[in-house]
Amino acid sequence: MKSKTQPCPACKGESNFAFRHGVLQTFTAEVFLCSHCDYLFVAQPCWLDEAYRSVINILDTGCLARTESLREQTALPIYLLSGSRGAWLDYGGGHGGYARRMRDTGFDFRWQDPMAKNLFAGGFEDKHDTTYEGITCFECLEHFSDPVAEIRRMLAQAPRILFTTELRPERLPSPDRWWYYGWEHGQHVGFHSHRSLSFLAKSNGLLLISNGRCLHAFVPPGEADSLGARLIRQGHLPLHVWAAAELRGLFSPKNFLRSLVRRRIVPKDFVDPIEKVLGSKIWLDHDLLKKPASIRKI
Repeated sequence: MKSKTQPCPACKGESNFAFRHGVLQTFTAEVFLCSHCDYLFVAQPCWLDEAYRSVINILDTGCLARTESLREQTALPIYLLSGSRGAWLDYGGGHGGYARRMRDTGFDFRWQDPMAKNLFAGGFEDKHDTTYEGITCFECLEHFSDPVAEIRRMLAQAPRILFTTELRPERLPSPDRWWYYGWEHGQHVGFHSHRSLSFLAKSNGLLLISNGRCLHAFVPPGEADSLGARLIRQGHLPLHVWAAAELRGLFSPKNFLRSLVRRRIVPKDFVDPIEKVLGSKIWLDHDLLKKPASIRKI
């Protein structure tokens, strides 16, 4: 009997049946693994309308904590990758919490998410006519039924993508032993390994930078060894990097001493210094949004 196969959504290669598992107590997911690019995916998930009745699923109790943690983790890498130049877009940005907090920190962040209502970053939606310095895309790749199309949409607007998704363990997890499958909410339909992400990056002329767990970036080849890329990859920088030009504007004796105590430069120490350099947009945005929509310049 011939084994069941499906075309891979990432590379179009032949993927072999891996396992099946119940979803949302009603449906059955058939999961396939691509032998070419190593992408693990759910074939024809017919339950997505039900799964997305609530965009933020009720079991995502870490949503707000993750927003603040992401601000601490990403403010310095974003600053090092692009400084204060241009705008960034939070793609699939949920209710706008991250975009708002990054604007509070001083970055010109915009919001996009066709599935969610913008509750926190109202007035700063993507108008589809902006070329961005970069795009953030957090906890979204595992939701994409067509990851290639989504990544191309992002790259049509920006040359680099900073994103999170939990890397699949090297040994394929059994269906009931890995929390990231998310069978109880049914929104996760694709599960990446380092190999599958590398394939997606290379197929778009980019390189994958990864911390080996959950934080990654697709960057132009010339940025692969930049301070921003090194920070994403390692989670910290060595003390001698204080001499780099990119960090000089963020220098303060207090922050320098902090790094000496830690024996490394870590991103969460730089949120306040970046805000001082860039200037928080809390009150600027407040004043801007008071103006009639017809004369706002956003």
